[in-house]
Amino acid sequence: MGAEGKDDEQSIDPRHQWILKRIGLALKLKHQDLKKVLEPECDNATAAKEFCDTTDHAVLYVISKGSQVVMQTEHPCEASTKQKKKIMYFMKVQEGGKTPKIDLNQISRQVVYGDLSTQPLETLNHYTTNVFLPMINEPSNTRDVGNVAKPSLIESAHAYFSNVLVTSGLAEGRTILPFPPIVFPAKLTSTVRDKDLLYLLESVIVKWSAQIRAAMVSEPESITLLSGGYPGPLDELAFWHSKRDNLLNLEAQLHTPRALKIRLILEQAQSSYFRSYRDLLGELRVATQEASDNYRYLEPMREVFETINQATDEDSFSKLVTEHTFMKLFHYLFIVWTHSEHYNTPVRLVVIVREVCNDLITAARENVNINDLFSCESEEAVSRLSTTLLVCGQFKAAYFSYKQKAARDNGGTGKNPQPWKFQNTTLFSRLDAFLERCHDVLDVLETVVLFNRLERIEIGGTHGSEQSAQVASIHQQFLAAYQDFHTPTNYPPSGILDVDEHRFDCTFATFRERVKQMEMHLATMMSQSLDDTKSLSSVFKLVDTYEGFIERNIIQQEWHKKQTVVLASYFADLLEVQELFRLNKDTMHSQPVYYSMPPTIAQLVWARGLLERITDPYPRLCELSKNIAQSELVSETMQLFQNLGSAVRTYIIDCYEKWSGKVGKVSMEKLKLNILKVDDGKKLSVNFDNELEKLLRDINYLQILNTYEGMDEKFIIPPHALVLYKRKDQFRTQRLKLETIVDTYNTFTSSMLDVEKPLLVSELQQFEDELMRGVNRLNWNSPDIDEFIETTMANVTALNDVLNNIAANLKSITSLLADYTNEDRFLPVQARESKTLPLEEFLKKYQDNKLHRQQALTKIGTEIHELMANSLECVNGLKAQHGLQALTSDTECWANYVRHANTIVTRAITKSVVHSLQNLKKQLSPDWLKENDGIPLIDVKLVLVAPDPVSRFVEARFLPPLLSQQGQGSLEEVVNDWVKDYVETAQYITRLDAHQGTDDGYVDDVFNSHDVIALHKEINESMQVNTQICEKFEAQFQAFHHLWASDMDK
Repeated sequence: MGAEGKDDEQSIDPRHQWILKRIGLALKLKHQDLKKVLEPECDNATAAKEFCDTTDHAVLYVISKGSQVVMQTEHPCEASTKQKKKIMYFMKVQEGGKTPKIDLNQISRQVVYGDLSTQPLETLNHYTTNVFLPMINEPSNTRDVGNVAKPSLIESAHAYFSNVLVTSGLAEGRTILPFPPIVFPAKLTSTVRDKDLLYLLESVIVKWSAQIRAAMVSEPESITLLSGGYPGPLDELAFWHSKRDNLLNLEAQLHTPRALKIRLILEQAQSSYFRSYRDLLGELRVATQEASDNYRYLEPMREVFETINQATDEDSFSKLVTEHTFMKLFHYLFIVWTHSEHYNTPVRLVVIVREVCNDLITAARENVNINDLFSCESEEAVSRLSTTLLVCGQFKAAYFSYKQKAARDNGGTGKNPQPWKFQNTTLFSRLDAFLERCHDVLDVLETVVLFNRLERIEIGGTHGSEQSAQVASIHQQFLAAYQDFHTPTNYPPSGILDVDEHRFDCTFATFRERVKQMEMHLATMMSQSLDDTKSLSSVFKLVDTYEGFIERNIIQQEWHKKQTVVLASYFADLLEVQELFRLNKDTMHSQPVYYSMPPTIAQLVWARGLLERITDPYPRLCELSKNIAQSELVSETMQLFQNLGSAVRTYIIDCYEKWSGKVGKVSMEKLKLNILKVDDGKKLSVNFDNELEKLLRDINYLQILNTYEGMDEKFIIPPHALVLYKRKDQFRTQRLKLETIVDTYNTFTSSMLDVEKPLLVSELQQFEDELMRGVNRLNWNSPDIDEFIETTMANVTALNDVLNNIAANLKSITSLLADYTNEDRFLPVQARESKTLPLEEFLKKYQDNKLHRQQALTKIGTEIHELMANSLECVNGLKAQHGLQALTSDTECWANYVRHANTIVTRAITKSVVHSLQNLKKQLSPDWLKENDGIPLIDVKLVLVAPDPVSRFVEARFLPPLLSQQGQGSLEEVVNDWVKDYVETAQYITRLDAHQGTDDGYVDDVFNSHDVIALHKEINESMQVNTQICEKFEAQFQAFHHLWASDMDK
């Protein structure tokens, strides 16, 4: 470990080691921590290298906090010096006015080092007092100085020590009086004769007087000169606190024994400086009392000052108004003005108010937050500035309120009132400048909100698309101008709310000029659009499109130019409406415009439409300029409007009164009608009279008309009509349910089969008896309508469900057999699906198909019987609900229904067999095969065979044989077997009436079908045609019979 440490030390630059050694001693670092300070490639090593090897850096700073050490060549920031960190410095000694590079051999001479104090004046004063002064006073240290130079040396040294002491005190806000380095006489009973001593003391008094006067004459205004900024009231409060403490400290110093001895010596010597010195002490007591009094009166206002100073967020800034902070402030100031002996001067009040204005401006700027003011939503930015203007305005309002109070109130002191006779500009010059700047920025932001509307503007008309594009272009131009405004290049954006940044005025003027050019362009566009617009409503819609811009002077002037034309257009529209009203008012009832409305409502709506047509634009006439409003045309227009409006309103009232006079009679008569009726065709319908329905529609429309905002007068609906209208939902519900009942009943009675009605004859009779209550007894005022509807709805639903179920079951039976028929695609055979096969192979394939058909029909037969059983179950379920006897399979009505179903099944099975036979017929037809890309079903060959095993002769035969007489397994037998198989498929479905003694299956029905018989005959004929073709083919070879019939040996 020791060897490794030694190697590490040898790898470090010796100059760096020299620096590290002194750092370790000064900062008392451990060896391990010290090694980490200059690790290779770290920032500390770089800083040390720059300090040693370059002439650019004269000082190396070492900052330590605990075990962490940082080296840098830049001066430590103020934050580092204020924290509890120890700082060392290594400084190069210049050689010939130049900063040298560090030579290891001369490093002790080239570099000086030490601690860097955070309070250099205090440290210097400590050194002068405790180090240098004892050294000067030690005789052995001045032994080699000549007698002539020694007094001068001592005097210069003491003058330096005094200056350090005074400067150190001023840095801390204290005035320290330096005492001369003299030894006072043992007794001061007699007059001092030593002129040198007296001169020295008078010199001290002169210096003291200057220091004391400087401390007394200091005023709060000096804070601005020292800080270069804008002090707040807390700064003045701190000033009076510091001044009071300083003056009290001065009095304490002047009453020390040494100071009293100096005063006594001057008094005994009758020095010319004594009187002025004594007067100065009196002035000091007065100044001390004034400072104490001012601080005593201002200290209670500290909380208010701090509230204003810390109101930097939106909530606390707004609370300045809501919590009456400004009223508290000026109330305190009023009390100080009326009760204080020293602070009740215009100068003091002006200064404190201006200081409050400074803090208020600072808080307002923080609240506005200029850094994100232009990046947030424009509405939010406007809200911030508006809040700022409101709060600052309340501040000034509070001042003026107490200014009036000061003019008439003495605050209970018994003295005459002392009004605040100072100019407002003296108090609020900076605040007013800030508010003016806020108004400018607010004007910009409100302009932004206004011009952002251009993004959503779409202009119609002949030039609409072109003008909409121009509007979009203007919007882009404005965004560019706005960008240039809030991101200036010649000063920071924060200067926008800085009243000392006068370059803002130029930027703001440029922005306004660019906006003015855009407004002129918009005014030209609006003028062109107004020229293209014909209808009055379109004109005002266009004006509304430019909402907000109309108030801008340039666009407003252009709008004023067009107002005469607009007024003339409105006058012409009034004349047109007047003529329409005159021509149609008497014929509107018989020839309504709105055919979907009742006649009376159509009259009212038509009249209201005319009235709205003339009244909607009328309020816009109030927006016309004064010159237009005072013209003769305006007078004529208003007179015509009033006369026409009065005539139309009278017409509306007359129409309504006629309607309301007959409402009661209609409602009383029509509600007494029975709720159901039967027409001549015995068809049931709901008996809700059209007049009653029309009355409800009238009332509904009137209610809707009463909801219109433009209605000057509401229609007062008669009480009995309102009672009827309140039942509209009840009537609607009852009618809908009754319509459902009636439609269901009419539907199933008209569609019910003759064999179905006997199944439910008792239930139908009970239901029809119940319906007769609605036909003969119940009317629309009957209290038991709902009970009747509920009962009949349940019964008609039950009947309809049963009838629908049994009908659906019959339909399902038909569908099952139809699907089976459609799936039979075994024949005919087409070339793209199969090929011609030998008889043995084809018969095997046929047997598979036959088995499949057998299984399918067996399954269908089972399903058919299940569906019929389900129908019987449904019918009996309904009978059980009504307490009636259930049907059985032997019941006559059910037996008739089964026969009907049996007929349907027979027809469907027969159709299936016919379909199969037709396919077989197609397969046997040469013409069909040729036309439909068919192929022969079985491969038949013409071969030579011996008639018997022992015969030496052969003959030509077809294999398989064509006809039955030609041998077993002939094609004739095969085809006849197929026909028989197709017919006998009917046996796989058990007859629905099998239990009534009939044979099972539908074979006989199918076999006796005329279609089946006809097709069987046609198939046989096709077989004969095919046989003839084959025999003809055979005849071609029989001409050469001798070739195989004769013995070639003979």
